[in-house]
Amino acid sequence: AIEWDVSANLFGIKSLLSLDIKHCESLKFDLASLAEGMPNLENLVLESNPRAFGDLSGPGLTFPNLEVLNLSHCKVIGDVELLAVTDFPNAKQLHMPKVLASFAQSTRILHVLAGLAKRHTSPCITTVQLSEQSSDFYGIAEERGYKIGHVPPFTLEIVKAGPRVGWRWTNTEKYEKHSCDLIWLDPMPLGENDVSEFNEAVQLLEADLEDNLYKGKCAPLSKDAYHDLCREEEEKRRLEPSIFESFGSLWLPGYADDADDDTMMIGSDDE
Repeated sequence: AIEWDVSANLFGIKSLLSLDIKHCESLKFDLASLAEGMPNLENLVLESNPRAFGDLSGPGLTFPNLEVLNLSHCKVIGDVELLAVTDFPNAKQLHMPKVLASFAQSTRILHVLAGLAKRHTSPCITTVQLSEQSSDFYGIAEERGYKIGHVPPFTLEIVKAGPRVGWRWTNTEKYEKHSCDLIWLDPMPLGENDVSEFNEAVQLLEADLEDNLYKGKCAPLSKDAYHDLCREEEEKRRLEPSIFESFGSLWLPGYADDADDDTMMIGSDDE
């Protein structure tokens, strides 16, 4: 495969405002070089690029104009506990890579993440992923070489609903999203408008969680409990009737040479 060092070849393009490249194995990115060569970047999205590297807590890694930073599923390293409310002063979204050392570490950084969300001039919503080197980490459940489970909720997500800030553990899947319960860091708002704004925001946050397996849970499961849950779900799917068994004979418009009318039937025993 052809490899190309983006940070070396684009060095000096100081006017560049947006760099959005996802899921690319042939391109190489060095965060420090990007910060030096493209200081005016407002949008930097390198999601799921295995050759994006750098140290988030390293010296000189400043993007003063950055509004969106997405490094999720990248191999960028860094000490998340060094993150400060004053970092990335214009950022509105920070999607950090797998730099969370443990579930326990989340409690030590919540005050900073909440502080980012409560900034007056540029409130910032943050997500941080659990490191694969963490003793708390485990992969998707498999049996006989086949995946039988969902992606575990190993992303710490800060949420803002009206004036209220909270957090939850979630996964990053688009079509099979599961999230633990929201935990709020602020009391329920009292004003009628604030309450209405809060309720509408919560509905949006939970809109894609119709089949959520983690409702009623505040934290990810242990590995054994997760595998048990995946086996239960796999068994439920196996026992579910197919769509044809559910609806019996299904009549659809169409033409059949031997039919008396312009319909064809699926799911019937009749020839």
